[in-house]
Amino acid sequence: MESLDPLYLALLYYRLNRIEDAHKECGRLLDRNPLDQAAWSLKLACFAEEVFVDELENDEAGLADSFMDLGTTANF
Repeated sequence: MESLDPLYLALLYYRLNRIEDAHKECGRLLDRNPLDQAAWSLKLACFAEEVFVDELENDEAGLADSFMDLGTTANF
């Protein structure tokens, strides 16, 4: 894979969800040319992907889970 174009390699890492590798490859590209807009765009996409929170995972608690919460006490 080392014979590939560095930007293509970074895009490939990003596509394969190897975000840290893509981030490092973008850093190498920007060390050589700090004004490379494509590398900056991909690096910003890597930053966004690292902190992205999937909201669907937060909705996994169903109705039964809310009623069967072990941390609550009964009010009589």
